[in-house]
Amino acid sequence: LPGIISGSFLSHIAKQCPQLKQLHLSYLGLTAHCIYTNQLCQAFQHFTSLIDLRLEHAYLSIDQLFCRSARKCRSLQRFCVVSKNGSLDPDAVTGLMSELPRLMVLQLFTDSTQTMCKKLMKALKDRFQSTRPALSVTIYPLFDQDTAYVMNKIPTKHLEELTIFSSKICQQPPGQCRVKVKTRDRSGKVTV
Repeated sequence: LPGIISGSFLSHIAKQCPQLKQLHLSYLGLTAHCIYTNQLCQAFQHFTSLIDLRLEHAYLSIDQLFCRSARKCRSLQRFCVVSKNGSLDPDAVTGLMSELPRLMVLQLFTDSTQTMCKKLMKALKDRFQSTRPALSVTIYPLFDQDTAYVMNKIPTKHLEELTIFSSKICQQPPGQCRVKVKTRDRSGKVTV
């Protein structure tokens, strides 16, 4: 794709796909450098229908500029970041939550300290849980010994669709497991 390293194609996608509901970006361009952040921030204003945003890239910073730009995704309901050596700004994340009342799922796995992650997670739950009963906030160091335990507390739907991004290929659609079998007994009576 042209502009894959810089992310210059993101604004084009955002403008051409105004009804885009899900965006999952993983390791665009150079692995050790996340250089598409500025382009993504510029594209956010055009993602007016975006519901799910999942970003996976090393050295991704969830800072004031990023969060101020992401606030333009007014429909955003679920947001996940998985970033080795990534960082986050607690004030910026709190501001993002304040500005996006539909945001119900927040998952941030970075290199932030466990103490800071727990403090931010508690602060967000305390502040927003009463107005967002379905709120699910998981903020934790990516490579901590307890990360797997913490992930097991994430509701299964969000864990599969957002956190680990499991495939839906070759899966039976929900509610399609029933099989109707008609049988006749010796008297000719049909049972289903």
